[in-house]
Amino acid sequence: MHIATHIIKIKGKYVGSWDEKKLRAYVDLKINHEIEDVLHPDLELFEAKDGNVDVWVFITGLPSEATYKVVEEWIKDHIKEEGLSVTEFTVEMIFNMCGPNNKFGVITS
Repeated sequence: MHIATHIIKIKGKYVGSWDEKKLRAYVDLKINHEIEDVLHPDLELFEAKDGNVDVWVFITGLPSEATYKVVEEWIKDHIKEEGLSVTEFTVEMIFNMCGPNNKFGVITS
């Protein structure tokens, strides 16, 4: 696992032909095929019940890569399936790799 720098929490709704199994496969597809190479995601929470879904994803990224605006645009551009809607989301920084208080180094050769 990578060092998680942010957690993205998404709340949404699903209707129609969507059920928990189909929705879980969809979330896995989005994580493993659309953001894996860029932000190294790790699914932390998936709960789907009574038409509501909560998804939390840990990611690794620079502060400029994981802003509210970046996530908002990604959601708008990538979650367009009929019967799915995102009702709210948050982006929380949990560790800043570029922060002045970090006490680790990177060795390159």
